[in-house]
Amino acid sequence: MPAATFGSTSARPIVRDLADKGILAGVALGRLYADAGFENGLIVAVTETTCLEHVATLASALKEALA
Repeated sequence: MPAATFGSTSARPIVRDLADKGILAGVALGRLYADAGFENGLIVAVTETTCLEHVATLASALKEALA
């Protein structure tokens, strides 16, 4: 499963902010591995049922959140 990292930015607030906008951004690794130093990691899963429009929406929202 691919994992994205956000440099020194914590993934948890980004996931929460995007969820508030109706975008499911994935699972913040810090939520699963709180003591392992993965607070800036994100697990994202995409299957054959995910349309390209949703992938583009997520990519755009992540880009905006990290700008």
